[in-house]
Amino acid sequence: MRYLFFIILLLTSPAFSQQVTDKSSPLFDPAHLHEIHLQVTDAAWKTMQPKIYNLFSNLFNPTTKPTTAPTKYLEGQRLDPNLNNLQYAYVRAQISIDGEELHDVGLRMKGNSSYMSAEKTLHVPFKIDFNRFIPGQHFHGLLTLNLHNNAFDHSQMREHLTYAIFREAGLPASRTSYAKVFLTIPGKYDHQEIGLYSIVEEVDPHFLKTRFPNTKGLLMKPEPLSFGLRDMGDDWKEYIRPYQPRSTATPAQSRRLIEFVQLVENADDETFRERIDSYLNTDQFLRHLAIHTITANLDSILCLGHNYFLYLNATDNKFYFIPWDLNLSFAGWVWLGSPEDLINLSITHPHVAENKLVERILAIDSLNKIYRHQIEDLLATICSPEKLEKQMDEIDKIIRPDGKPLPEQKGPDWNIKVPPLRDFPRKRAAAIQAQLNGAPGYRPSIRFDRIFNFPQSDALKAASNVPTTKPTTH
Repeated sequence: MRYLFFIILLLTSPAFSQQVTDKSSPLFDPAHLHEIHLQVTDAAWKTMQPKIYNLFSNLFNPTTKPTTAPTKYLEGQRLDPNLNNLQYAYVRAQISIDGEELHDVGLRMKGNSSYMSAEKTLHVPFKIDFNRFIPGQHFHGLLTLNLHNNAFDHSQMREHLTYAIFREAGLPASRTSYAKVFLTIPGKYDHQEIGLYSIVEEVDPHFLKTRFPNTKGLLMKPEPLSFGLRDMGDDWKEYIRPYQPRSTATPAQSRRLIEFVQLVENADDETFRERIDSYLNTDQFLRHLAIHTITANLDSILCLGHNYFLYLNATDNKFYFIPWDLNLSFAGWVWLGSPEDLINLSITHPHVAENKLVERILAIDSLNKIYRHQIEDLLATICSPEKLEKQMDEIDKIIRPDGKPLPEQKGPDWNIKVPPLRDFPRKRAAAIQAQLNGAPGYRPSIRFDRIFNFPQSDALKAASNVPTTKPTTH
């Protein structure tokens, strides 16, 4: 009966009953280890190094300045600061993917902690923009690609595996594969292998076209909205910076977002219960939440309120959550608790502090029952220990064809002890089953005894006068 319930949920969700049919790119063949060669000049490599922007201004005092795309991109032009106030810049690069060469491709570094974990090495994450400097240039229909360095994940599987779970659950999520990446900087490096990367599909119009029946909606990438959505008032200009729309919102779209956020933040319980289904695809959101909970992925909507896209679907005028940046899933975000804590993450309160959207959704009995059913059914099917272990074995054959251990990731030592991935599925399944039977789970919180292990870039340390040695705690 539980399996029937789960299948019905998947088949009756109108936006996700279809699977991705796009076959334009050979890059997402899950059984193939690709080879990517990046070539830049020494001057371009120096330009790519991020610069720090006005310490913490982006986090505590977000600007309302709209970010409009210029008609012509300039090489070396700094982008808006990210969560850690790092400003990246695109340069022109020559790129070869499985032997196919492209010239004048936009290349930059990317990431927050994923960059800072590797800033003293070559194994930093990259974003490739094929048509940034040559309009219309693409690679098998793809305009943008992400090369993620799987920071803090010695298994190199967390992100790839979690994206697969989201896709198998019928949710819109990026396709991924693996690549060995090589770097050439004339006079410094000649086809230097810099490491294993996950290739991650960009969430863009091409992505939306293969997941939704209508791509005329509004795509946003909130960054960050501490502990959930945030009401910025009635003026759309105040929403542009924190919600980061990827296109110009129509008056109806901007009003729809404001109404949705204010419903979540301010409405009384009865109004929320009556109206939430008209703004949010609650079935999709509950599956999205259930997967984050099962995989103990706290670097998400469950904590800082980032690492996701929010899409207003033009077909049903509802909001959909799309996952992003999953390298710290499976109890990898150990700044919020010990590995043992996170393996026992609460299924009733999996989020940090107050998160009104999660709390108010789960406070509705009918939705709470669906959520618990989804957790049970995901554990019995897509997220079963047996299935996850089989997938790990299959990934192992791709990334370690010779059976040898992966090279140890080089980088600063923050004493970050991410639990072994292989231990997670059975321990987490047992912990969840105990909670379903009435046992308490771990409610995550900011752990100041661990916060000093959080990575900071050299530029950020210098700007904030953070000492290079760790302080003594009592």
